[in-house]
Amino acid sequence: MAQFDAAWLRRREPFDHAARSIPLTQQMIARLPERSPLRIMDLGCGLGSNYRYLQPRMERASQWILIDHDADLLQHAQELGVSGTFYQWELTHLENLRKLYPVDLITGSALLDLVSAEWVAALVGATGDNNTLFFFTLTYDGRQQWQPAHPLDEWIRVMFHRHMQQDKGLGIALGARAVPTVCQILKNKGFTVHTGDSDWQITPADTPMLTALVTGISLAVQEICPPGQQNRLQTWRRVRKHQMEHQELSLIVGHQDLLAYRERQ
Repeated sequence: MAQFDAAWLRRREPFDHAARSIPLTQQMIARLPERSPLRIMDLGCGLGSNYRYLQPRMERASQWILIDHDADLLQHAQELGVSGTFYQWELTHLENLRKLYPVDLITGSALLDLVSAEWVAALVGATGDNNTLFFFTLTYDGRQQWQPAHPLDEWIRVMFHRHMQQDKGLGIALGARAVPTVCQILKNKGFTVHTGDSDWQITPADTPMLTALVTGISLAVQEICPPGQQNRLQTWRRVRKHQMEHQELSLIVGHQDLLAYRERQ
């Protein structure tokens, strides 16, 4: 599974929380069963950002099952006050999830663009019984809107997408194709699916976040960039660095939240 450090997860959390689709979150909560406590499984929970967003909005008691492959992140999550049962598991072994049933909600944040279509189909096959809801948030959908625009933006975006669509540990990652692909898999399995925009809105004053994104995108592109095109990458990065230093740069990054459920019989 792809590795993310705690500093990056802390930096992105306020942007994640501000971006999330409130109507879709409310719809998800309204679809949950009446029983209490609810049982919620968070896949790839990291530092517990998903817990911190959803738990205060739940209308009744909840028991959280938090799963991540990174023991350090799980430890940090507990230190940050996340309450639940923690499992250090690789998400390659989906059969383990059935051991934790019954579960009312399976959720994950910034996960679907890192996994393969085969992994999603296996997850639904292993866990998608008639009563379980799926709620996956902040899946990258391919949109990057830089202001001001630069002639190399589209080249950077295409190269970044190519880098995303590699094996992150759970098969060839869906990357920017994740939302339509997962929607189709779920619909084929009889789920009703809804999506909602959850775009990052990054202003010129958000210099640390912009710096992290320009740096991260540049490093990803550099890994796969042909030697003869490295000068294009350096030009783009130099311009963006100058704009950040003068607070002239802003960015919208497109994400989608996804809710899936089977109609109650």
